[in-house]
Amino acid sequence: MTYNILILGHSKYPEGTKSFLEFVGGFEEGIETFHISNENPIEKVRTELEAYFAKGEPTIVTCDLPGGSPHVTIVDLLAKKSGNNVLVYAGLSPALMLDITFKARIIGAADHNEMVAYCKEKFENLNRFSMQNIFN
Repeated sequence: MTYNILILGHSKYPEGTKSFLEFVGGFEEGIETFHISNENPIEKVRTELEAYFAKGEPTIVTCDLPGGSPHVTIVDLLAKKSGNNVLVYAGLSPALMLDITFKARIIGAADHNEMVAYCKEKFENLNRFSMQNIFN
């Protein structure tokens, strides 16, 4: 099972992150972006996201800021849907984004539970090596 990657955020963050993943990881497909800006309000983006998720494809959503408008919007939208294979994260580092994208697009997972476990392990490993833990 492979997952699409959906990058959601403010201004040009999604396009910049997609460009990074394409350049460093060599990804050519399966990455979509949605952004909010003064010209592209969150209400319009929500409508676009509803259409995107109507397809029912397994997707990993990454948002720029935990608790920001894009993050709150996607969590609210998906909370009203049932039976989807979607994971939502916010505030990921570029290294973690790259790692998860390789798993989602290239390596794949046997099922949704495997992908959830993989992401959980990566986050736990990251926390083990945080600066706070290094100096304690």
